[in-house]
Amino acid sequence: GVGAVPTDGGSVVIDCTAPEAGTVGLTTSVRGLPALDSTALCAAHPASSVYGAWSGFADAESPIADYSYALLPAVAAVTDETAWRSVGVASMASLSLDGLDEAPSSYTLHVRACNRAGRCTTAASSRLVVVTAQPVAGGSVRLGTLGLSGQILDVSAPVDVSWDSFIDAAAAAGLE
Repeated sequence: GVGAVPTDGGSVVIDCTAPEAGTVGLTTSVRGLPALDSTALCAAHPASSVYGAWSGFADAESPIADYSYALLPAVAAVTDETAWRSVGVASMASLSLDGLDEAPSSYTLHVRACNRAGRCTTAASSRLVVVTAQPVAGGSVRLGTLGLSGQILDVSAPVDVSWDSFIDAAAAAGLE
């Protein structure tokens, strides 16, 4: 079908095409666009901050009206049932890790850009985000002076610190 898009000047533009796809990246920093590389980005669930950024989506006939994103398992494709999270016309978003598996599991960021005529296109990051669980608490930490734990520490004396029984699921799975 043909999409008729009213302009601010009162005329109508016929938009028959979806926007051109841009590039999509993942980062742990909100400073600028992330590097578009293929190395995996590890994120401990739920404490890590992961951001997606995109650029280069364009449509010559009508402007981009909405960007949406979805974090999908690395082996999954976008379908009609994909649950998109709209961010308006923003070019960066803080990605929610809520509801994602902590197995560790790998995810790809997909971004959908829709123009004012309702035509959409998608692009995906080449970089995976690997979601891991935080190390399991349950270990113990001991402080002592010269190997004697449980004593009041003299700050001028050498301190002996030891710990045990913490488990890191990602390391146990061979991902770190």
